[in-house]
Amino acid sequence: MANLKETAQWETGIYQLETSDPVMGGEDGVDNRQAKQLANRTAYLKEQVESLGSDKANANHSHAIADITNLQTTLNSKANATDLTSANSNFTTLRNILVGVPIPHPLSSVPTGCLVMNGQSFNKTLYPVLATKYPSGVLPDLRGEFIRGWDNGRGVDSGRNLLSLQGDAIRNLEGRISGIVTQFGGVLNATGVFKVDPTKFDNIFGSSTKVSDYGDYLGFDASLVVPTASENRPRNIAFHYICLAA
Repeated sequence: MANLKETAQWETGIYQLETSDPVMGGEDGVDNRQAKQLANRTAYLKEQVESLGSDKANANHSHAIADITNLQTTLNSKANATDLTSANSNFTTLRNILVGVPIPHPLSSVPTGCLVMNGQSFNKTLYPVLATKYPSGVLPDLRGEFIRGWDNGRGVDSGRNLLSLQGDAIRNLEGRISGIVTQFGGVLNATGVFKVDPTKFDNIFGSSTKVSDYGDYLGFDASLVVPTASENRPRNIAFHYICLAA
């Protein structure tokens, strides 16, 4: 089994295998073309680095800074200036899109360049990109909150504006109790989802008798069946909401 032959030269591009290329190995086989190009680049860079060490040894390190600068210049010359400008522009565009977007952060500390989203005001002059997202100069308070997709005309959560706060709620629960009578009276009290209208029982015990005059009652307690709390919520994991600021 032979090794690839390497040539210390800078390859301007790396060949892209096409679906129409045949499966072919060997010294000049298309399957080895990419590996040879990358090996040539590596050998080229290795020579450049080794030449620095040799030059510095011969000159008692007097030209170390100049040698490093020359290497940087050589490497930079291999990069396309237009591509670098385009990459920098694309990075700036992507960064500006991400500024102000809530990020679930697993630590209590806030990284440099970010702000915690706890409803505080921020300096719009210091963070002009963030100010375009939040013109009021105030970040949303996401402590203990869930984020919901904007309805945007779908009709599932209509009547909402972006960044509007919505309180907790559940679907309406209805029930009925009727015709329940004991030897002491009728349904005398009900709580929660059940509501008793005493006037419905007037004719059972007399024209002025109300069910609240008796001691029996029926109650409703959802915690006997499902977990309950002071709010409605799904299962969740707590993260620290922060955002990139610029």
